[in-house]
Amino acid sequence: MIFYFSGTGNSRWVAAQLADHFSETLYPIGEYGRDENPLVPEFEVKPGEKIGFVFPIHSWGMPLIVTQFIADMQLKRYSNQQVYCIMTCGDECGHSDRMFAEAIKAKGLATKHVYSIVMPNSYICLKGFDVDSKEVQVQKMEQTKVDLPKLIAAIENNQPIDFYAKGKRFLKIKSGLIYNLFVKYSLTDKPYTCDDKCISCGKCVKACPVNNIVLANGKPNMERPLHTMPGLHPYMPDQIDQLRESHPEQRTVFFSGKQTVICKSDPMIKQVLCRIYTNNIEDSIAFYEQLTGEKCANRFEYLQVGLELARVQNFLIIAGSDRALLPFRQTNVTFLVDSVADYRHFLLENKAEIVRDIQVVPTGWNMTVKHADGLVVEYVEHKK
Repeated sequence: MIFYFSGTGNSRWVAAQLADHFSETLYPIGEYGRDENPLVPEFEVKPGEKIGFVFPIHSWGMPLIVTQFIADMQLKRYSNQQVYCIMTCGDECGHSDRMFAEAIKAKGLATKHVYSIVMPNSYICLKGFDVDSKEVQVQKMEQTKVDLPKLIAAIENNQPIDFYAKGKRFLKIKSGLIYNLFVKYSLTDKPYTCDDKCISCGKCVKACPVNNIVLANGKPNMERPLHTMPGLHPYMPDQIDQLRESHPEQRTVFFSGKQTVICKSDPMIKQVLCRIYTNNIEDSIAFYEQLTGEKCANRFEYLQVGLELARVQNFLIIAGSDRALLPFRQTNVTFLVDSVADYRHFLLENKAEIVRDIQVVPTGWNMTVKHADGLVVEYVEHKK
């Protein structure tokens, strides 16, 4: 069993990889304490079953919702089954490992497998914090694909390794004073406001990982104070259009100590391209130019994978040897989109499978995704 909490999707992705490898069941921590679930979560541990915890770092500490969940949970038939924890962070974790050890010790549990993995930074709720650049996001995800298998192997073989980004300076202050202040003052819905620009779409209600938002008279309201959730920012009401224009890379803008949430527009598919696989790009370009009456719009080489690509109207011609083409032939269609990252969040919420995660390509960024209906799609975002 794997217990996870995720606000923006990083920890959910890690938990999903673990569940797939170990054939374990995922339990989203945010689901418990709701009306449809018991206030005291009870779980029966099977012989040989691993007990995993995956969650993000909040201000060099554990999310309070995770600490409370561990304190409340009851494990039936626990008999020294293996326990492990993977924390996701943008940079460092401080003394969160000690917090976790203390939390599970109170439940009669212990582990030598406490790890962290660096993923794209998503915390933007305080002034001075922002998401990583697109390039840094891609670099971190590529490194995650290298690091996560190491952690999985350590857990699977029960051979602990040193893989925890503690940090080097002011750890007691970060995981002590700063974390305590964060917990004390961040459990509030005061930074969020809603005006007549809200269209009552209800996306924030569906996106909230702890089911904390309801629509009252068509407007979003928080039922109880909770951590500000960066994962909700793309869904919150768009309040001031000119702020989005003046702060295109930020989703939070501060005025007089208040926090105004800027909603990004819904992801948009700009163009759908039919993929043509060929060993002879010259003949294919000539044919589709005659077929459409349009000239080739762009053409480039993708040397890392031994391919050459060209676009004629709504046809994407992909040329190379049979061997070079083989890994890509299962991809059915290409979508040109305004933001690959925004689509990644949407697709994961809708049971899609990431085949190849976001990576740098000659034209910008791409990822390959298998939709829930089986369609395999390449999503491409061109450089501005």
